[in-house]
Amino acid sequence: MPELPDVERARKLLQACCVGKKISNVTAADDSIVFTNERGRELETLLAGRKLLGVGRRGKQFWLTLSGGLCLLMHFGMTGEIHVQGEKQNHYRKIDVDVGTEWPPRFTKFEMELTGKVRVAFTDPRRLGRIRTFAGDAADCPTISKLGFDPVLDPPELGVFQEAVSRRRMPIKSLLLSQDFSAGVGNWIADEVLYQSRIHPQQLA
Repeated sequence: MPELPDVERARKLLQACCVGKKISNVTAADDSIVFTNERGRELETLLAGRKLLGVGRRGKQFWLTLSGGLCLLMHFGMTGEIHVQGEKQNHYRKIDVDVGTEWPPRFTKFEMELTGKVRVAFTDPRRLGRIRTFAGDAADCPTISKLGFDPVLDPPELGVFQEAVSRRRMPIKSLLLSQDFSAGVGNWIADEVLYQSRIHPQQLA
């Protein structure tokens, strides 16, 4: 499953290639599993012509801030991935799914073309990723606002972290995996942190 480093890589890629450009064309699958509100032609019409103003991330959630007060929020799920045509894919951990070398890639659920001939695709072979729109500031969307601290963006001070941990009576690994506690931490990050700290995953917080 993509974790925080993978999502941050995708955010940086989109930030570098897409910000300041206008969406000239959108192709969205009519998939009610991946898309949680607008999808297909409705989403294509909603996004076309908007300018991409910024790219944000919190935990494993990331989003595009568009002109007109709209955000497009995305989550990779188990096998989701962002591709920019002509840009090399750099993975912290390789996802063992072959999306091919053609464009658009295999398993594309969402594709947009921006000014400057920039083309972006969201692929998801297992359809466990999610894409949705939100009118307003992404930080106000419950998907984002209910997340806990982000270890990269706003790590808590040691005393604050210790107090937060002491209020939970559950295995420490389960606590670290709780997205309302620490947003973005997944299995392999939690395992590595606990191993380096010499703490058993089942030890109570």
